[in-house]
Amino acid sequence: QEESGNPEEINTSRMFVEYALRKLSEDDRRIIELRILQGYSVADTAKVLQKTDGAVRVAQHRALKRLAEKLNSMNKGMEESIHE
Repeated sequence: QEESGNPEEINTSRMFVEYALRKLSEDDRRIIELRILQGYSVADTAKVLQKTDGAVRVAQHRALKRLAEKLNSMNKGMEESIHE
């Protein structure tokens, strides 16, 4: 998939997300890595993690919610430092 936009902005966004991912727990990072970054199915992820399909879905939902919270918090902090 080709990305559009300013390469500098894309690189900055990637670094921002990678930093936020490092702030998550190992379990949260693993579920995001398997499901989102590597494209594993729920069933395949469940096999790797030795969980049920339902547990994987719940874990993914919670991990993405925590990632969004980290990103929002980081963004808010950046905006506040810009306006100081």
